[in-house]
Amino acid sequence: MENLLPNDLTLFFRYKGSLTTPPCYEAVTWLVFHDTTDIGLKQIQSFRELMNSEKVVMSDTFRQLQALNERRVEASRRLSDPMTGAATHVDRNHLLTHLSLIVSSLLIITKY
Repeated sequence: MENLLPNDLTLFFRYKGSLTTPPCYEAVTWLVFHDTTDIGLKQIQSFRELMNSEKVVMSDTFRQLQALNERRVEASRRLSDPMTGAATHVDRNHLLTHLSLIVSSLLIITKY
């Protein structure tokens, strides 16, 4: 599993959210890394073969992107511009872009 993680594990966002499958209880804390990582076809196949506790192949473990509502998104550290060193602000759209990419990747894994 370690090779599925990005190189920099120190920069991430965290927020309280809900499960992605019904009944979608608000019972999880999501961790979203700032950097992405690539995975190969063998890794995708491994995900496709995962089974739940009832020995049924897991699929469609996603749902539509949800509104942030009153959730607070925390960053592991303050981001800075690599060129100037000036502090940058991570806005809601930046986080939603990363979340959308993750959800899109999961959709690809579960459909193909």
